[in-house]
Amino acid sequence: MKYMVKWRGFFIVAIIGLLVFQNVSPVLATIVDEKTTMITLKIIKEDKDTKEKINGSSFEIKNKKTGESKEVSITEHGTIIENSLSEGEYIVKEKKAAPGYTLDEQTYNVTLADKEEAITSSSTKKEAEKTPSVTEQPSKKGNLKAVITDNIFTAVKVENGTGNELGATNRIKNGGAVVLKMNFTFSGKNYKAGDTFKTVLPDSFNFGTTNLTGDFLPSTEAKWDLNASTRELTITFFKDGVQEGNYDIELSTALKSFSETEKTSQVAVFNTAGGNTVYQLEIIPEVDKATQVMLEAMPSKVNPDKATVDARFNLTKETSELGELRLSDTAYGGSTIINRNSIKVYSTDISAKGTFIGSKQLLTENTDYELIYAPSGLTIKLKEGLKAKGYQVTYERSIDKTNSSLSTIGTSATTVGSSGMLSNGSMTISVTIKAYDHLIKKAVYNPVTQCIDWTINVNYDLANLTPGTVLTDVLTDDNVSYVADSLKIKRVTFNEESGEAVIGDDASNDWTVSTISDNGSFNMNYKKTDEKAYQVTYSTKLTDFSPRKIKNEVTDEKGVKATENFDFKPDLLNKEAGEIDYYNNTMDWTITVNSEGINMQNINIVDEFSTGVKSLVSYNVYAYPSDSGYKLLTEGRDFTIQKDVSPAGFKIKLIGNYATTDNKIVVKMKTKIDLTDGAKTLDNKASFSYFDGSLTQYSETIKAEATPETSILANGGKVGKWNPATGEINWIVSVNAMGKKYDKLVLDDEFLDGTTFVEGSLQYRNVVNSSELTDLSIPLEIKGTLAQVGDANYPTKIDTSANKIHLEFGNLDTNRVFVKYKTKPKDNWFFSQWVNNKAIVSDNGADEQIYETKEFAFLQNEVIKVAGNIDNVYGNKVNWNMELLNISPERTLSNPVITNRLEQGNTGAQFIKNSFQVINTKTNEPINEENYDIIFEGNTFTIQFKNYTAMAPIKVSYSTISLLSGPISNETTVEAEDFSNVPMFFKKRNAAVSPVFTVGSGSGIATIGTIKITKVDEDDTTKKLEGAKFQLYTLDGEKSGQEIKTNSEGEILLDGIQSGKYKLVETEAPEGYNISDEYKEGKEITVNSSGEELLLTIKNAMKKGKVILTKKDSASDEVLADAEFELQNAAGSKLKEKLTTAASGNIEITDLAPGDYKLIETKAPAGYQLDATPVHFTIDFNQSEAAKVSKTNTAKTGTVVLTKKDSATNAKLADATFELRNEGGTVVRENLVTDDNGEISVADLAPGDYKLIETKAPTGYQLDAAPVRFTIDFN
Repeated sequence: MKYMVKWRGFFIVAIIGLLVFQNVSPVLATIVDEKTTMITLKIIKEDKDTKEKINGSSFEIKNKKTGESKEVSITEHGTIIENSLSEGEYIVKEKKAAPGYTLDEQTYNVTLADKEEAITSSSTKKEAEKTPSVTEQPSKKGNLKAVITDNIFTAVKVENGTGNELGATNRIKNGGAVVLKMNFTFSGKNYKAGDTFKTVLPDSFNFGTTNLTGDFLPSTEAKWDLNASTRELTITFFKDGVQEGNYDIELSTALKSFSETEKTSQVAVFNTAGGNTVYQLEIIPEVDKATQVMLEAMPSKVNPDKATVDARFNLTKETSELGELRLSDTAYGGSTIINRNSIKVYSTDISAKGTFIGSKQLLTENTDYELIYAPSGLTIKLKEGLKAKGYQVTYERSIDKTNSSLSTIGTSATTVGSSGMLSNGSMTISVTIKAYDHLIKKAVYNPVTQCIDWTINVNYDLANLTPGTVLTDVLTDDNVSYVADSLKIKRVTFNEESGEAVIGDDASNDWTVSTISDNGSFNMNYKKTDEKAYQVTYSTKLTDFSPRKIKNEVTDEKGVKATENFDFKPDLLNKEAGEIDYYNNTMDWTITVNSEGINMQNINIVDEFSTGVKSLVSYNVYAYPSDSGYKLLTEGRDFTIQKDVSPAGFKIKLIGNYATTDNKIVVKMKTKIDLTDGAKTLDNKASFSYFDGSLTQYSETIKAEATPETSILANGGKVGKWNPATGEINWIVSVNAMGKKYDKLVLDDEFLDGTTFVEGSLQYRNVVNSSELTDLSIPLEIKGTLAQVGDANYPTKIDTSANKIHLEFGNLDTNRVFVKYKTKPKDNWFFSQWVNNKAIVSDNGADEQIYETKEFAFLQNEVIKVAGNIDNVYGNKVNWNMELLNISPERTLSNPVITNRLEQGNTGAQFIKNSFQVINTKTNEPINEENYDIIFEGNTFTIQFKNYTAMAPIKVSYSTISLLSGPISNETTVEAEDFSNVPMFFKKRNAAVSPVFTVGSGSGIATIGTIKITKVDEDDTTKKLEGAKFQLYTLDGEKSGQEIKTNSEGEILLDGIQSGKYKLVETEAPEGYNISDEYKEGKEITVNSSGEELLLTIKNAMKKGKVILTKKDSASDEVLADAEFELQNAAGSKLKEKLTTAASGNIEITDLAPGDYKLIETKAPAGYQLDATPVHFTIDFNQSEAAKVSKTNTAKTGTVVLTKKDSATNAKLADATFELRNEGGTVVRENLVTDDNGEISVADLAPGDYKLIETKAPTGYQLDAAPVRFTIDFN
């Protein structure tokens, strides 16, 4: 094998294969050295120039004589072998050419006889389709394309899915995943746009049906294409003047699945530069069991002499220095011994499907292997160990047939290597040992024909019979006569399963029979030599009906005897107990006299009643002159009856024409019965006497009895029946079956064993006939007529509380009734057990009867189903569906936990985490994500429902992506408190899919990517924000995965996202922040197929606060407009100015970041004094309401001057005292005294009405208390 070092260069990955579903049982064919002749036609298809075998063509094969035709297709190795044809002349013609090849127009004539015929059809490749001309797609220099003849295919390496290079010592599974790493290099060239290089890859690989194309990014000078059907790989150049290149193509594909006719050693040949690169591929055979056993009982499963064992080992061609083939035999109920001389050991090659192929080699004991022998086991120690071959061990087991208990024999086989057991297999078969006697003689009397029918079973033990075998049959009684032509001889075989004798066809030609004597004695001589069994039958007619023993004996030539001493008693008197009618309390009886047809005189028939039989209700007497007819006799003419026979009964005497008769006489009668007196059986004794016309008077007595049904004697009974359709048990209780008299019948029935009463199911059904009383299944199934309120058999008290039934029938008296009702399991998911039910009936507590029964109830509602299907678009994507089933409002399911484990094998399969959907199947709407969590851990996910009670089935759908071809499976388990009784078998389901796919660059491979979101403060990007929520959507608006939330580090990691375009929506901002404007309505993002992590940093602005300042008059509390303020931060920096109060007196300032602020008045409202004292306030983080502050202003004040004068002289007066009051009379100021100028000046008076009142006059003057009113105006 040539290996060339791969240069670093451009690199492209493709994944290739085909979806293959396989469920193939191995064909265990043994190929030995002997050749067999088959009529076969082989058609070979090859390239006319290269002679390479090609696939894809179809041929018509037409029979010249019949005109019948069939079409066959060549799919593998360029060859098809057709072996379903009969001898004759045929015309063969190609109907469909292989892809890329011309049609072979030649007609082939072939004659099929006793050997294989072959024809070879050749075709040439079609001319390659031309690329666009220079005028259609100009290149820089306008050169036409050319096929590159240089071999630029430099190197190839073939690896398995784990990265190990394949070879003869590094085996691969049949159809397993492989990776082709190919390198194409060149230098010193001048390739033009449109030039192509082509190479055909080996047919050892399964490239599927989809053609591939790919680029050598980042280079744009060439591309590659793969034709999946022809396996032709083409590199096409896009530019002129390409002088050198180093291209890598990596194809991840699957090995083809080799058949049971193909060996495990295969060759893959690559046409590389400097000589072919050849890979010797060693396939691990594809087989269910690598050790197998076949066991067969011989000559049949009934009384076998031996069992043959065919054990096959090491069908997967393991190698080991130690090699042991171990066999162990078992025999249940008996024993077997291995016949040492029958042991043979072979080695043989194994096909790719694990079957024997080629000729077997018989190995030699002590040369090739050491044998350790035991009667019930073998160990074959291979001298050279296991040598990548299959082994076969065959032998015979002798069966001990003396033990009739032998029922099953088995053989187990184990292949053992240096590491221990490599594989094992076993088989068991059932056998039957029946010990038959060599001769058996039997007799049966037929009263109709008055004949004894004789049977001789001959050689049922299958001993050797010869022409010397003689049977002598001697019948010693002379009062019988042989019935002519009644002797029959028939061949006997035995059922292979049960061992029962099967009577076959006439075999009288196998024996010579002597003349048969008058009484039926004869001899038989056998004519052949074999081990067959026979049955001989014949009849003899009685001529004397007296009681006696009749001896008949058969003896063979060896003295073996079979004797039958037949005890003959004539059938003169017979009494039969007939049907009991429990509803009407009557019973039928039949007395039969003279069945033998003897001539009798003076026949007297006496019948005596026993306890429980009360009286004769009706009767009829019949005479039977022959078997085919009868006559009804007339009382008084043909017979008389006396009905007062003591102690109870009657007597019939035949008279008239029947005083002497040979007719059979039958008396049919009906009697009244009463079971309430405690009788456990009903019997009736009959006797008769007759005179034989000679000297003898005969008499005989016989008794017949009947046992009433247990349920009747118990005066009731109970039956239950499980109804799987409704999940309920239907019960019925028969009450007062025999019609006793009750004062008050009480019925109590308590439900146990995990069942509960079905409300509304209680019914009281009327009894209509005896059959219903004896077979309660009839009234249980048939509704019938129900008793109504007020009827005697309708309860006077009904109580169904506390999971039990209590009924009282106060008016029942002697009436009967069926009580019907239903119960159901309390656990309506799974129930599997016997349900015991007991009804207690009494007469108001006395004479208690217990009716108890049990019914097996099996309720199993399927819990879960799982299925997977390969995606229609992406061959490496599997869409899985699991469903929790049978959930309904009547069968709810609370907080289930679903656990799924993915078995990836070597495929690298992983979950697409944004593909998960959890659906209520009734509404077909997603279940609220608040009601469940999805937890991923490695190759396992768990869906934990919370605060959720399902009333409809739950469907979970998701997808996985495989990196390499091969089988993947998942095991899903569901648990819930409601499933506490459900066995694990029903709660666990497995599903498997084998995606084998072809995908490459640009051809639609599904890949997995990751999104990392970091949430930061817009103003301080070092501040990470927790609690932001995001939802991923498809571009179609469908939710893709669950809503996610940033952690304490402000991060979300969305891994397991299928590559593609999505819309990312921020659904909730962190606390105290606004939703990002960029992601509020959603922003399109792309998850790259390269697997590169998509990093998103998303900034959020804090929520801004606001403040409202209200300006008021300090005195009146009125709001003040037109005050101006300046906004400063805590440090005193001016943020805003000329903030003016509105007519409402308010200033509202928005968009304030959290922090401390102050408002400073810069201009007072007109008429008010300026107050520059700062108004402090704080905007809190995540403020929900505006901060509110207020500022008051005092209006500007006025001054009043009062002058005190003499009224006569106008002289100004000092020392007059006043007090100042407002309009309301409140003293504002007091002790205001006039100065030397007679004046009082009062300043800082707010606008308003005032009055000055003199409280003390100047010395020498009168006091004048009249108020002096004045007004201070605003502003």
